[in-house]
Amino acid sequence: MFEMMLYPMLALLGVALLSGAYGCQMIWHKVACLGDTLSHGALLGIAFGAFTGLNENVSLFLLSVVWAFFLWLLSKKGENTTDTIMAFLMQASMALAILFFALAKEGASMMHAFIGDVLMIGAQDVLLIGALDIILGLILIFCWNKWTLIAISSDLAKAKGIHISWMQFLFFTAIGFFVAITMKLMGALLAPAFFVIPAMTARLLSKTPEKMAILSTLLAIISSFLGIYFSFQTDLPTGASVVVVCLSLYVGVIFYLSIKNMLIKGAHNLGK
Repeated sequence: MFEMMLYPMLALLGVALLSGAYGCQMIWHKVACLGDTLSHGALLGIAFGAFTGLNENVSLFLLSVVWAFFLWLLSKKGENTTDTIMAFLMQASMALAILFFALAKEGASMMHAFIGDVLMIGAQDVLLIGALDIILGLILIFCWNKWTLIAISSDLAKAKGIHISWMQFLFFTAIGFFVAITMKLMGALLAPAFFVIPAMTARLLSKTPEKMAILSTLLAIISSFLGIYFSFQTDLPTGASVVVVCLSLYVGVIFYLSIKNMLIKGAHNLGK
């Protein structure tokens, strides 16, 4: 059993190490749906690869980055809001992906692309995730303060001499690569949840950006290990199991904070 779980566990750990920090940035920049938009772009990449016979990894990363570039380019024009552009790209991706899957005679199945299969991860995939972790980790370290400042105040960032357009391009592209990694594990439907839910949970317990990022990462790691263990024990889909654990932790924290606030108010009222 351990041998079967080894590569999936390493792959999920590799994704979890950075998903928390990137998820926090997505929330701070108010683009929580960015993961959904780029995962649909990655879905189109899988469909395009199946249609053309192009290597799945190549088409997956290519379309993820192309969609990130389109998102950056369209948002730069300022004619539409970011959420409008993301909605447009999501619907365009879905329509094109369905057509390419229908035209493809063989290749990746639509269901596999939607829900992923972490159990099919091999040594080569783990090495790829590790290499991208290093690259995206370096980008995160280099851009962290600048991205955070832009999220707080774009005017202040400009005054500090930060090239906002270039930083946004790096942000969208890095998320595009990261979503492409997660797509292989959890599919287009569940990959975005691995970014957003741990960050939402950490936000409830944190008072500083750094603490939120660290706690979000820890929650993503815990969810990965508990989810994959639960999946092996119950023979249920791994990606869905991981997301359900993320959701359970979020609900648990909400419940804990609600009880804590009730007890504090009760003690305060008794003190009066």
